[in-house]
Order: sequence, then structure tokens, then C-alpha cells
Amino acid sequence: MRSIKKKIIRKGISTTIISRDPVNRTTARLKRETRYKLPKDSGVSTLSSRVIISEQADPVKEREKAYNYATWLLGQRLRTEKEIWLKLRSKQYSESVADSVVLQLKQERYLNDERLVEAVITSFKAYKPYGYYMVKKKLIMRFFSTQVITDALQQHFTEADEVKIAKRALKQRTRLSGESVVSEKDLASLQRRGFRLSVIQKIKL
Repeated sequence: MRSIKKKIIRKGISTTIISRDPVNRTTARLKRETRYKLPKDSGVSTLSSRVIISEQADPVKEREKAYNYATWLLGQRLRTEKEIWLKLRSKQYSESVADSVVLQLKQERYLNDERLVEAVITSFKAYKPYGYYMVKKKLIMRFFSTQVITDALQQHFTEADEVKIAKRALKQRTRLSGESVVSEKDLASLQRRGFRLSVIQKIKL
């Protein structure tokens, strides 16, 4: 292989650099590009071409992996459609794969937002001192759709339910404080927990 001697004078110091023939180097590069069949305008360096080619995923296997991951998530706890979709996207699965998996899980009844939102509201009513607005906020944080939330609150979280929860929360609060009379601070605490004004007024009366 021929070599080219280059002489560089920098700050009074003479340095000789021996480099490979650029013609031969170009020929070698073209051979590599031909080997991997990369178009000239691909913008992909030959150094990364092996990685790209070796990492080409089988679409069928990728979807199977996504489905298995989604069912594993549901085995940990029940989740909304949007939660599963976002989890899949966070693992770099494509939108089409995420859509397909969510649709399959809905068809298999592993995903059912209407049934799940009812269970969540029932749990809140039984164990949490949450008013209407707080319950709504919690449901939004679980990525239920607006329509699902609206319908569920109308059916499963009535004003009578909210009054009952508010009385229970006040009873616990006054027992802890040792007070027998509901104070303005107690009523303010209900507002902070998301109880509607109409409910608070009924408690006050």
C-alpha cells in the first residue's frame, strides 16, 4: 500500500506525518458500503450499520413482547387503557403496536375502564375522606377519559354519598381533636378535601 508523506511546519518545528493512500482508503470504504448495501445518501455511517442491521426487530415478536409486558402490568394491579398505552410507549413500542395490544386486551376483557372506574369510586367511598372534586382529580390522574369520569360520578357518587362521607370525616376529625362541636376549621378541611359547597352547607346546618 502506498503512503504519502506530509510535512507540517508549526511554530518552527518540522513534523513529518505518514498517512495511508486516500485512494485505497476510499476503496475500502466503498467495499464496506457495498457489503451492507447502504445507499450513498442514507446518512448512516458504516460504523453503525452493523448495529442497525443486527437490531432489526421481528414485528411479530415485538408485538408478542408488548402483549406479555401489558398482561404483566395488569397482574400487578388493574389499570386504565391509557395507562397501559403510555407504559408501552415508554418502553419504545410503536404507537401501532400499543394500539393493537390495548385493543386486544379490551376484546379479551382484561381492560374495561367503565368497570374499573366503578371499583375505584366504590373504594374511595368506603375508605377515603374525599369529596366530589378530589375524587374527580384522582380519576383524571389515572387517565380515565372525561366521558367515563362524568358518567361514573353521576351514577356512583351522588350528593347523598358525599354527605355521608363528609359526616364520617368530621366525626373522625372531632374525635381526634377532642372537640364535640364542628368548627369553621373543620368545615374548611372539607373544602380542602374536595367536598362541594352544597354538601358543606348541609353539614353546617
